[in-house]
Amino acid sequence: MNMHTFVYFLQICGFNRARQRDKFARLIEDGFVNVQEEAARLDAHFNAIAVKGDSYNPHMAYFGTWNLYHCLKAMSLYLLSGFELELYSVHEYLYIFWYLYEYLFGFLITALKRAESIVIEQEQLDMHHKNNLNAQSKQRKPKIKKHRKNGIPFRQEIFLNTAYQSICGGYYKAIGAFTKEEKIRQPLQIFDSEYIRFNHRFAPFATLTSPPPIPYHEFDMMRKHLLRSNANDLYISAATHFHEARLNLEYIQNPDQEILQMIQVAKVNYVVMSLLAKGHKRDSKSQPVFDYSQHRYFPVIKLN
Repeated sequence: MNMHTFVYFLQICGFNRARQRDKFARLIEDGFVNVQEEAARLDAHFNAIAVKGDSYNPHMAYFGTWNLYHCLKAMSLYLLSGFELELYSVHEYLYIFWYLYEYLFGFLITALKRAESIVIEQEQLDMHHKNNLNAQSKQRKPKIKKHRKNGIPFRQEIFLNTAYQSICGGYYKAIGAFTKEEKIRQPLQIFDSEYIRFNHRFAPFATLTSPPPIPYHEFDMMRKHLLRSNANDLYISAATHFHEARLNLEYIQNPDQEILQMIQVAKVNYVVMSLLAKGHKRDSKSQPVFDYSQHRYFPVIKLN
């Protein structure tokens, strides 16, 4: 396994935000591509060994899942850091939040649930094996059930990433509604190519195979589908996403300051979306303000 990639991943934490983003791009483009290939070979190798064993216990893509998780974390941090560094124009928020909501956090949750099922299944196999050994032993000892000290594995992180996905979904639906009601200022088409901007924003992902890069035409198709919805329905859907984000965040035990800030952002945005769904300031064509004073990635939406 190419450990240099993960050493580099840790080293990135020591840089300032702007340098971190640049380093994340290089890490995704070069590092994880090689690690993905090695992880796939290792999984295939260990699965071949498992097949030849006395009791077939299939190797469940442990290395691939582990690598996919870290790759997705780097990808999401790369995109989210653009908000903190104020790199995106407001009219770009739609496809940034779409990518995070529809793909990255969805894949992250899937990877965590897969890892969770692998851990639980392995523990069950170990327990079954121990029980068989005890049954064959002449001196049988009473079975002592061991309960997991930390509860279900990865559960807290699943709650967190589900909240991330929900809050990104809230922004995606909200900005879709603002776009439909012409509240988001758009660049002049003569000076703009959204296709080029889209490919530029997601350029570091182009060489990856897992997860595969999402082409512009897929976003364009999804946007057209989104904008066919009624703006009122989009505001209601956005409010639901923000509410779900708050609920998932409140499940997290011993929340840190960032989690508490996200809860506050989700609460405020839920209220704003609910007011818009009821017609509050719907006639105004002024662009909403996205206030990052509460959280570096997720702004409070303010109406003008």
